[in-house]
Amino acid sequence: MPVVKMDERSTPSDSNVSSPAICYIHGLPTELLSRTFGYLAIIEPLNVDTRSVGDKTSQSSPVSDSESDASTSHRSYLGGWARVTHVCARWRNIALSLPTLWSNINLDLPVCLVTEALFRAKDAPLSLEGDLENFADHGFPSLVRRARDITLKGGEGSEMEPLYLYAPLLECVKLVGLTCLSFPREFAADMPILHQIIARNGIPHHNPGCPIMGNLRELILESTNTCFHMLLDGDEEDGFDPVSRYYDLFRSLNSIEVLVIHNLWPPIESPVAEESVNLPTLRQLNLLGDCRQVCRFLKSIRPPPGAALNARAYTMSEEAPLTLGQMDGLFPWSEMPPFFASTATVPPIHILSIIDEVTRNTGGPLRICGWRNAINEIDFEKDSTFHPSLADPDFCFAAKLDIEEQPIANPIPYFLNLETQLLPRIPISDIRVLSLHLNRECSIPRLCNTLSSASRLEKLLIGPAFQVALGLLRALRSAELSILLPALHTLVFQDVGSCYYRSPLGDPCRAVYEDNKTCIHASLLSFLRFRRAVGRPIATVKFICHREADAWEDWARWEDELREQGVEVRFAARHVFIEEPDHPGGEVVGIKNVEVLESLSQNPL
Repeated sequence: MPVVKMDERSTPSDSNVSSPAICYIHGLPTELLSRTFGYLAIIEPLNVDTRSVGDKTSQSSPVSDSESDASTSHRSYLGGWARVTHVCARWRNIALSLPTLWSNINLDLPVCLVTEALFRAKDAPLSLEGDLENFADHGFPSLVRRARDITLKGGEGSEMEPLYLYAPLLECVKLVGLTCLSFPREFAADMPILHQIIARNGIPHHNPGCPIMGNLRELILESTNTCFHMLLDGDEEDGFDPVSRYYDLFRSLNSIEVLVIHNLWPPIESPVAEESVNLPTLRQLNLLGDCRQVCRFLKSIRPPPGAALNARAYTMSEEAPLTLGQMDGLFPWSEMPPFFASTATVPPIHILSIIDEVTRNTGGPLRICGWRNAINEIDFEKDSTFHPSLADPDFCFAAKLDIEEQPIANPIPYFLNLETQLLPRIPISDIRVLSLHLNRECSIPRLCNTLSSASRLEKLLIGPAFQVALGLLRALRSAELSILLPALHTLVFQDVGSCYYRSPLGDPCRAVYEDNKTCIHASLLSFLRFRRAVGRPIATVKFICHREADAWEDWARWEDELREQGVEVRFAARHVFIEEPDHPGGEVVGIKNVEVLESLSQNPL
């Protein structure tokens, strides 16, 4: 695209946008520019852009002249997408005249900028975010009447009484760190279309029979471990069961479709009475927590047949509690079978309890994903008499086994994730997804011989030993991969170039994070060799690294390095799509997709 000087005097009008041959971006029709600004507003919301008055960049005026309360040394400007208002007069006029652009407002911004955004939003429904204190500063009652969704943040002891107001447009409420999730009955009619509540780090208190909860279609409760410690410490009643508070809440969910319960409490040792909660409208149930609590919820919550279930359990000790961040989102709904149970370091007795509850209620196919010694301690042949679904050919099983453990021959798995030493001992003729954890001791001829029987294999995941994976690919190519594995269409190279282990118990320190950048670079270099080993042409390669924004600062340098080797790179969120043009005469091996996962901590499922 030719580079032109953005001069407002030369900006074409809507009636004379461009020639048929080329269209400059500043000459696009108003409708297209408005859509572009809308996408930019989602990616870069309004924020504070503080500039020194003496800088040349500060000579351009802010959106308005309402910063009379700004300091003499700095002035507050609207940053984020609002920078488009300083490109040219036409862009400025378009942006200032679109109320929907200004409707997403962070009330933690300076008062002058919030006032400006509210003025520009006019009568558009608002999306508000901020601390409770800042909501009060900006006239909370009037804002709530115009709000479509609200994100409230609070600290210890914060409650949400300010929300008990007339909110006819309110559809979604997100609560972070608030210790009260309660709506008085008298305010229920004032929120007629509220259908989603997301609560993080807060304790649910509920008034039984509240009509608001009866209208909810989606309820997400996440990570209330700390708050429950406070609740337990402050309650003197013997035998107090904090879980019972949730049952009162769940019984009022007459229209609920999606229920997410993540990390809501520490393990509770005292015996409690079993309770039953019928949710006839439930479509998705997502459970994550200590194995005893997951089992208890599976026994208590009764979804209708056909509901999607994701139950992930773990054992948690006081010394090493498992946080939500490393577990959330590892199993996308789109890739899960109808009923799914996943376990990590969970005692076999609890695994059988989970299996029993899921299959007893649904009778549908079940996939268990376990790590190391957890799953394979179960004698499935013996227990299949107690759990009939375990002998069902449709039963889906996944396991990662240690070499010293006995292999599981029945049932034949759908997905298998294991150490490669066990591969020859397990029938894989019907496996469609296979994940191989390669190490330097792996025998490539033995692997190829075993893979020769995987005629239905569709997706192969290999890594992290790069040289072994590369040797395996070369061996498969020489053995005519398209004939050896006729159904294979996707290759995933896991943990490429990585030389570290990211602990699931918390974020790594800064030094390790710097190493992560190096690993990403090493992964890219390894990918280039991996691409040559697979054969060409490859249409698109996804390089999935899932790293924080700081790690993307080096992408410009890495992108140049890739382009020197004929590889095109494009970005989408935090996925990098690496593309290369079609090379006539290149070797076609039948592989349509290649994915490169930089970290095994991101589960390949």
